[in-house]
Amino acid sequence: MAQVSPHRVDVSAARREPPRWVAWMVAGALAVTAAGGFAVTAALEDPSGTPLDIGGAVRVSPLSGWTTVGRAAVDEWTFGRLIRGTGTLDVAVRELPVTAPGEVARAYLDRFLRRELTRLSVDERLQQVTLASGTVGVRFRYTGFLRDSATTIEGEVTAVVTASGAGVAFDASSPDGLLSFVIGDARTMIGDAVIA
Repeated sequence: MAQVSPHRVDVSAARREPPRWVAWMVAGALAVTAAGGFAVTAALEDPSGTPLDIGGAVRVSPLSGWTTVGRAAVDEWTFGRLIRGTGTLDVAVRELPVTAPGEVARAYLDRFLRRELTRLSVDERLQQVTLASGTVGVRFRYTGFLRDSATTIEGEVTAVVTASGAGVAFDASSPDGLLSFVIGDARTMIGDAVIA
């Protein structure tokens, strides 16, 4: 005669509906994961590393992952550079007195970008921007080829004037097609820059 196992109500009920503590565990794990994501994002947005100071006219604090790589002088411009991967943020200061951000943008375009790039294409419309400090500037985009190279560069220049009348040009650039990966960081650093 075959043996028949008794039907256990508690086992079949457990298979149909998990205990409430399982739902609370899953909800807790999701909350911790979400909070951890916000913590990581906040950490990546916090300034870190050596601030870039150009002649006391502008100070830029690099975000996490960005590195200050030095300074150079080209004609009347003094440059500082921050890099992350293929992204670059050049900060150029022109001590000659200027009166408007548009004048700084035009000088940077004519006296620097046109020398460094060939087949330069520029969005001639200047977009007005306001930095966190309240400093008003202008912004334009460009693409071009590095001289003696097949590398296409795309960039965005933000130009402002300091209280003492010096011009500052922030040039965020990368190889063509990659600017979108660094422009958010660059705009944050530019927006938070301390302008003398």
